[in-house]
Amino acid sequence: MRIFTFMRPLYKEKTPLEQETIERKIEQQRKRYERQDKIDAAHRAEVEAREAEKRAKVAVEQAREQTRDNQVYLKKLSNRKWKRRKFRKRISRLKLETEEVQSEAEALAEQAEIQAKKAKAAAAAARETQ
Repeated sequence: MRIFTFMRPLYKEKTPLEQETIERKIEQQRKRYERQDKIDAAHRAEVEAREAEKRAKVAVEQAREQTRDNQVYLKKLSNRKWKRRKFRKRISRLKLETEEVQSEAEALAEQAEIQAKKAKAAAAAARETQ
């Protein structure tokens, strides 16, 4: 019987052994890429954590400066009895603002610390998988 050209396969069929080899190579490549993705993600997390720590330090420093400025201003406002009576509301408002700024700065610092710990843990996990 004669085989017509349209009935012949256009490509050579792979043997099961060749298919298995190809699948194994594909799986190895996928694992390698996943490992590299984990390493990259850990690196990005470390960078973000460092940036968050820097932002937190800046926020804490700004809070300290504002606290010092407010304390100096409060001292000037409340150094005389008549001034204390006159600026009583302003003094109490400034004290509240100072406390709020300090608590916000502390919260930022805590968040940065937590984020840094998470990033370091992710980086350590990524290094272990190498």
